Amino acid sequence: MRYKRFFALACLLAVASLGYAFPAQPAPPQTENSQGIATQDAFQHAVDAQRAAIAKENSITPRVAWAGDYYFGDGEGANVSLSLAPVSGVAATWQGCLGTYTANKGRVIPQADGSLLLKYEQPNDQRGLGFADHVVPVAWGERMYMISEKELPAFASAVNLGDEPRKGAQGLFLMRKGDERRKVFGVPILPPAQQSLIREAPLEVGVVSANRLHDSHADQFECRYRLELDHGANDGLAAGMDLVSTGVCAGNRITLEQTTPTRAVGTMRLFGDECTKPDWRPSTKTRFTSGAYRGMSSDDEP
Repeated sequence: MRYKRFFALACLLAVASLGYAFPAQPAPPQTENSQGIATQDAFQHAVDAQRAAIAKENSITPRVAWAGDYYFGDGEGANVSLSLAPVSGVAATWQGCLGTYTANKGRVIPQADGSLLLKYEQPNDQRGLGFADHVVPVAWGERMYMISEKELPAFASAVNLGDEPRKGAQGLFLMRKGDERRKVFGVPILPPAQQSLIREAPLEVGVVSANRLHDSHADQFECRYRLELDHGANDGLAAGMDLVSTGVCAGNRITLEQTTPTRAVGTMRLFGDECTKPDWRPSTKTRFTSGAYRGMSSDDEP
């Protein structure tokens, strides 16, 4: 699956951003550098202690439905763990090919709509090596997911495209640990605006225009195209959703960024040799599908 490429890139990003995990330290004499390392280690131990307190709270008191330990990742380069309890709060870690990249802890503040605000003690960059700070508990049969508010349309897409419900622990969305062995039935319980994005029949979408983006930071391993599509919000498309290309480019995805009633605009990424092969370049002949969720057969159940 293409999400494995995402995790590989995340691992490379982590190598470049390893110092993010804790407040930046100046490049000082040996003594000050040792103090910075000691501060990092102390905070890591504090995060571990908070996770232990969360586990204890969840084991001895009647826990709310969303309490527990959650995970997303590939099992190798990127592994994010999030532990939640009403009183003991949140403990979060991101681990990968070089060890622990970042860790944080804080409070959990339930909201009236059922979502959770996570107030972290350390600076938190969600676009880099950080953690979601506004999440929505999503029940699906016997499973519980913890989805970032901003990723709800992407989760609906993952259901339509068959990425969820996943059969193993690895995946792109936080799921309670062990729930890969639990059954799903019906559809996931999402907020109304995103519930309507789960489709019973696939939507086939064409391309109005396709233009390559020439980024100043582009490299030889990735290229990007901006596409305008011939369907929009009236057809059940929303910003944040993914669509999958068919035909020659089968499997490549576009992430939608804007929608009007009749049009959508998004970015499609190609990787490695795909960038140099003319047949892989998107054009007005490229087609996409939303996919559709038709439930699980007995053979599909975990």
